[in-house]
Amino acid sequence: MVYKKFGYVFRQIREQKHIPLSDFSSIGISKATLSRFERAETMMNFEKVVQALQLMGIGLEEYEYLLNDYAPLNQKPF
Repeated sequence: MVYKKFGYVFRQIREQKHIPLSDFSSIGISKATLSRFERAETMMNFEKVVQALQLMGIGLEEYEYLLNDYAPLNQKPF
C-alpha cells in the first residue's frame, strides 16, 4: 500500500508555492505521474522525489519534517 501522506504533503508544498504540474516535465515527471503520486495512487522513485523537491526549493530534511507533522525526526518520546 502506498503511504498516502507522501503525495498529500508534496501537493501542499507545490500548491503553496504556486507551481503547476507542468513545471516538473523539465525533470522528466509527467503531469499524469505527479497527479497520481499526489493522490496516493502510485509512488515515485526516491531520486525523482528528491529532484522534484529540489525544483520546489525544498530539502529532503524539510520534507521529512513536514511528513512527521512538524516534529524533529530524532525526537524521543517521554
